[in-house]
Amino acid sequence: MLPSPQPPALSGASMFLPPQPQGSAACTSICCTCGVPMPPNAANTCARCLRTRVDITQGVPRHAAVVNCPACSSYLQPPRFWVRAATESPELMQILLRRVQRQIARLGVAIAAAEFVFTERHSKRLKLRLRLRREVLHGVTMEQAHVVEFTVQDRLCEACGRAHADRDQWSAVVQVRQRASHRRTLLHLEQQLLRHGAADSALRVDGNAGGLDLYLASRSHAARLVDFVSSVAPARVGTAKQLVSHDTKSNSYNFKHTFSVELCPIWGPSSSASSRQLVEYVVLDVEHDPSGDVTVSWAQVARASDFGKNDTVFTVKTHLGYQLKPGDHALGYDIYSVNSNNDDLEKYGQSHQLPDAVLAKKSYKKSAGELKDERERHCDAIEELAMGIGCIDLNPSDDKELDELLEDLTL
Repeated sequence: MLPSPQPPALSGASMFLPPQPQGSAACTSICCTCGVPMPPNAANTCARCLRTRVDITQGVPRHAAVVNCPACSSYLQPPRFWVRAATESPELMQILLRRVQRQIARLGVAIAAAEFVFTERHSKRLKLRLRLRREVLHGVTMEQAHVVEFTVQDRLCEACGRAHADRDQWSAVVQVRQRASHRRTLLHLEQQLLRHGAADSALRVDGNAGGLDLYLASRSHAARLVDFVSSVAPARVGTAKQLVSHDTKSNSYNFKHTFSVELCPIWGPSSSASSRQLVEYVVLDVEHDPSGDVTVSWAQVARASDFGKNDTVFTVKTHLGYQLKPGDHALGYDIYSVNSNNDDLEKYGQSHQLPDAVLAKKSYKKSAGELKDERERHCDAIEELAMGIGCIDLNPSDDKELDELLEDLTL
């Protein structure tokens, strides 16, 4: 007897069967809630079902406040510390995270990542998108995004509040003076103040015929500014203080401090020892002071004009030792061959040994084309910096004064 024929398979029967795993996805399990194939985990639950059952952002604040000083762009870091931070800077993110980090840590949640969400500047709102991570069911670690909105509240910091309340409420003043016919030293000093932000703590800056007056809120700020000015140019510093008030009960005194900074009248080629221009020297060797003083070194130099003519070599003490190395060029004053008619210099030479040369600055050899291009590139910046603080009484159209300064800075 012939075997009975098998019934034909239904074409649509396969739609009720779960898809068969292939390749690397062979090791799968079924979600206990929705039955979707998934990679196995300790909770036996897919990510979508796990997210509906567990919310790791529960209890995490969605709104917070931060205090900003609109005058100096500083943010309050409780209790009384102000930190200057730019928009969407790492410093600002650190301040914002500290506002919510303690509350998040109490919930056992860790911050895996954080980024800024764009907000309009006039909205007075800052938004952070946090990536939170926490261990949930049966040792399964879960991550979830969470946005915290910070309301920016404007309030003047203590320094700006004193400055706006009373322009004369200062504790120290730095008076910078120079007795010279030119203003190149003061102009150069103003550039350095702007470039390094040394005068950012000044409450007010006034100019007069002989220099600058910088008013500051504390004596420590003034002392730091005096140290900076002394590092830029040779200066003689004097101090004085005046008693403003005295509390007999608490035995406290309130003083106003004055720092008098007198700059050396010599700048660049304008030397009182000689009207000759600076002479170019070639550095042959440099030896640093064995005592460890970084401001004193000994250098062997020879005049560039003597090469091929004689073997005259000078050993001089210089403050440029850590800027020079053998083969470099330097500009200085040739005391060895100068004929001086100065009585004070002759009296000094009778009791002291005059050096053969005084090195003034390092020379950077450039071609005429490079120097011209650099002059054109920096001329506008020099003229703008000349009016930087607005207290140097220098006419911007005085091209000779600006050219001489630019030449001194780029040689």
